Formats: sequence, structure tokens, C-alpha cells
Amino acid sequence: MYALNSFKQIEDVDKSKMVEFLEGAPEHLTSALKLVKQVDSLKLFKRLDGLEVESVIISGLGGSAISGDIILDWIWDKASLPMMVSRGYRLPNFAGRKTLVITVSYSGNTFETLAQFYEGKRRGCALVGVSSGGRLEEFCRKLKAPFFKLRGGMPPRAALPYLFLATAYIISKVEPAASLSEVEAIPEKLRKLRSEIGVSSNFERNPAKKMAFALLDKYPILYAFNDMRSVARRIKDQLNENSKVPAKFNLLPEACHNEIEGLRIPKPIKERTCALFVREEGEEPIRKAMVEGFKRVLRSSGVSEIHEVPAKGETKIEKIFHAIYFGDFVSFYLAIASKVDPTPINNIQRYKEEVRDEAERFIQRFSL
Repeated sequence: MYALNSFKQIEDVDKSKMVEFLEGAPEHLTSALKLVKQVDSLKLFKRLDGLEVESVIISGLGGSAISGDIILDWIWDKASLPMMVSRGYRLPNFAGRKTLVITVSYSGNTFETLAQFYEGKRRGCALVGVSSGGRLEEFCRKLKAPFFKLRGGMPPRAALPYLFLATAYIISKVEPAASLSEVEAIPEKLRKLRSEIGVSSNFERNPAKKMAFALLDKYPILYAFNDMRSVARRIKDQLNENSKVPAKFNLLPEACHNEIEGLRIPKPIKERTCALFVREEGEEPIRKAMVEGFKRVLRSSGVSEIHEVPAKGETKIEKIFHAIYFGDFVSFYLAIASKVDPTPINNIQRYKEEVRDEAERFIQRFSL
């Protein structure tokens, strides 16, 4: 608890300075908005205007893919085009000449995303690249495919403001529901939230620090409704990457029809399990009934540690970013309380080394 109030102790653990990206997120979002306006003024994506598109695929993995999840949640009830996020190394069978494939890789070198780019080219899909450089930029230049270049030098999970806005801008060229005007107010909303949960806010009045302290030595399970899936996934991923702890997420009401029966687990494990519910401001009465009913069953089954992640705002996208920013801070504070530097991702890097040679051989099978 006291470490979370000490700038010196936070600095000693956070050797790679993740806090700078976290605290600077509202300003990064403002910078990303300016970048999008600059790109638009240059008409670099003019060829997408009037493009006949019947479906959209956002291909990517990890921190690069979450921007697609956010967009799908944001416009799910008003979009006219079917859209999906493809996390893998192959495109779904329906992808074809009337499919817009947006390949998103912050580094530009994620082999699975590059493989989807190749396959999209082979199938005649409309291709767009989003990265800070790397091979994806090289491939887009070679094919003269539209390419959105991002600011580099950030961990992909910290580059969300740029990844999200670049992807949303591209989608807005073919789907009017993705109106970037709805994003304009978010930086100021996040600045206000930062004053409540940021590093300078003491533990006693900081709900993110308190939640992180409660999660010490626990196994968190995130629950959200389907149209807030991106929030549950993002927080789960941040707990994995920043806090280095196991976590999972599931969706409501689906979990009420299966997972709720899977609570006959050994008592020592159950006592370390905690549930986090994403609670949207102004939720429908039926949603409240589902959540509260689920919570009662959890408690009666021995899962007593239950918390709520607030999702506040006037619009859907504001609620999504409010909850994500809250969760980002929770994962950071949990890392600090656990004395773990949140930035290094040694296991991910090791995995990439393990598959590097075979991944390169796989990529070499294709040609532009």
C-alpha cells in the first residue's frame, strides 16, 4: 500500500518508465487526433473514398489488435458493414475482392499479420497497413497500398491512442458510423480521470490503487457484456503484460449459462479467485439484474472477492476509454505492488525467438 504512494519506490520498480506512457495517454490521444487530421489533409487515403466494400477485417495480434475490438464495440449497434478482428496467420474464407483488410502491427514485423497481408493480396482484397515502420511499411510501399505510419518507440500496448485512431480513421472512410467527432472529447475526460487515479493521487482516495492492492496474489476473472468485450480483453491483457499475472475474461450473459456451474474448485484456488465486472454507467435494468444475480451466485459458491470497473461517459466510446484507462492504471499499480517492472515482456520475446526461423520460412512461401 505504502509503495503505491511513494514516487521513489514506484520509480525504483518501474525502471523502464511505463508510467510516462500511462500518465501521458490523454496527450497521446490528442496528438493522435492531430496526426489523423494531418493525414486527412494530405489525402493519403483518398482511394478509399467510394470504395465498394462488403466487409472489413482488422488483422493483428496483441496490443495492435485491441483497437479493432474497441471499434467493433463502439459501433456494433449502428454499423452497416460486417466487421471482425482476425487474430491469426490466415484470413477467413469470405475475404475477397470486396473486403477491406486493415493490417495492424505496431512494429510492422508481426509474422502472423504479415501472413494475412500476403493472403489478402493473393485474394484481391483492398489492403491498408498501419504500423510504425518495419516490413509492413515496406510491403505497402511495394504494392502502393495505403499506409498509415505511426509514431514509434512505444510498447505496442502503450501505443493504443495511435493504433485506435489510425484504424478508426481508415474505417470511417467506408463506414460512416465510425465518426471521429465522437472521440474529440475523450482526452479531456481522461485528464479528469487521471487526476483521480493517477500516480499523484494518494492510495486513500485512489480507487485504482485500492483495486490493485486487493488483487495482490489473486487470480482475476473479468466479466463484461458482449458490447464491452474490448474492455474485458484489454484489462485481461494488461494484467498479463504489465502485472505478469494470469487472468481471463468471459462475457455476459453467456457466462451465466455455463461458467457459473464451474465453481466446484478446490478451496485454496477459490479463495484466490476474484471477479471484476465492467459496469457501464446508465446500464439497462436487465443488465443490472444479470450482474447482481451472477454476483450473488459467485458469493454463495465461495468467491467473495468481487470488484467493479467503472465505465463512465456520455457516449459508448467515452465509456470504453474510461474503463480501459482505469484498468491500465490498475495493472500498473499491481505490477508496482508486486515489485515487477511492467514494461519487459521476456516470455513474449522468447516465444518469438522460438518460432522465428519457421515463421520466416512460412513468410517466404508468399511473394508480392
